[in-house]
Amino acid sequence: MSAPALYTTDDIYRLLPAVYRIRDDELGGVLHELVEVITAQVNALAEGIEQAYDDQFIETCAEWVTPYIGDLISYRTLHGEVPRVASPRAEVANTVRYRRRKGTASMLEQLARDVTGWPARAVEFFELLATSQYMNHVRPHAQATASVRDAVSLDIGDGFQAGAFDGLSHTAEMRRIATSAGRYNIPNVGIFLWRVEAHRLTRSPLVDADGSGRRYRFDPLGTDKPLFGAARTEEEITHLAEPFDVPLPLKRRWASAHLPEYYGAGLSMLLEIDDGTDVVPVEAVVRICDLSDDPVAPGAWAHEPEPPDERVAIDPVRGRVAFPSGASAGDTRVATFHYGAALSIGGGGYDRGVARDEMLSVASASKGEDLAPLLGAAAAGGAVEIADSYRYSAPATITVTTPAPNAADRKLVVRSVNRARPLLIRSGQMKLAMDADTHVVLDGLMLAGAPLVIEESPDARPRTLELRHCTLVPGIARDSAGEPAFFGRAGLIV
Repeated sequence: MSAPALYTTDDIYRLLPAVYRIRDDELGGVLHELVEVITAQVNALAEGIEQAYDDQFIETCAEWVTPYIGDLISYRTLHGEVPRVASPRAEVANTVRYRRRKGTASMLEQLARDVTGWPARAVEFFELLATSQYMNHVRPHAQATASVRDAVSLDIGDGFQAGAFDGLSHTAEMRRIATSAGRYNIPNVGIFLWRVEAHRLTRSPLVDADGSGRRYRFDPLGTDKPLFGAARTEEEITHLAEPFDVPLPLKRRWASAHLPEYYGAGLSMLLEIDDGTDVVPVEAVVRICDLSDDPVAPGAWAHEPEPPDERVAIDPVRGRVAFPSGASAGDTRVATFHYGAALSIGGGGYDRGVARDEMLSVASASKGEDLAPLLGAAAAGGAVEIADSYRYSAPATITVTTPAPNAADRKLVVRSVNRARPLLIRSGQMKLAMDADTHVVLDGLMLAGAPLVIEESPDARPRTLELRHCTLVPGIARDSAGEPAFFGRAGLIV
């Protein structure tokens, strides 16, 4: 709401009869000065009246009025969540919206999302009951039999969180929903929550599966890992969540039918070619298909693109991509995609709040360059910051020397930029040779291929290793099926 128009002294002065203004000019403007004082009080009164009207609405009220409006609607703060509420005004406004839509599925869905912090979908199970239709209120979506031709809907309603987007009709279940044995009945409403989030990994190099230059995997560890769809932001509280609004693992038929919504810049996945000087998007047409292992031709994948098919094939279920035979094998291929994770730990595409409080000299590394010279230069203190999610060859030994007493850099920090997860890999042990009273921080890294070893020291002086948002790959490495390559092997040896 716009601010009220304020009066000026001349506005009120012109309301006086002309004879008084003429006489006031002759006497030096004493009356004009009095009107100036009156104008200030008139404006204060006008602002007060305007604010009194604004105070009736939570969007425009003064801050001190917010708790009173909250009291009128019986607003209560969530236990333990008060410090996290950035705006009490927004919290009360949301409560007003809840009260207006009390009992509706959209309100239950939004409330579940706000309380848990997880994406949610509310399902009214009576809408899925197989019933005789009332001819004055026909519901075309409530079909008594499943359409076997609608393979896309059958695909998205199966598997992960089955029932959240199930469009099939069901007979009524007499068991109670509280026992988790019965769902589909007239009074039942289900709320589905997604605790697995879709984290974004930007421009991560594809992993060549067999050295052919055609078959690649998205996962930096070279494993079969499903791709997730990025959750869309719902702008209206009355909108019920759709498959695009939650972090779902992508199914082949669903992704193929909605490829423009999932593939492209700023969407769930994108393939690019990085030739070292410029980055250009893949111009070939992308198709979704099943790239499972070919039982007839060992070492090959089923449905690979063969001439004259020049399209790039993506399998979102296995996290695989196959390029046509004519594609150049010398290019560095990178991918932006989303992977599923239950917690925001271990580095990756989430906001981890990279600490910037250390007064350190920072050296930057990118595109898989050699880290040894940068780590050697920062041995007595400093930061080496990795600017992307490429693969890096870790040096055999990282030496950390005791800084000088008056040195500005008091620790060695090896970190990635926010929302990146570089992979440090080595076939042999990655050793930390730390002098006495030294401090090493590893932040936002994935370490694979060998254990991280802190070498034995000849004295009892303290040495500090701090791990922030790092992944030490269990089993040192992973095979193509995602299983640990070395069972029982430690990732950190002190």
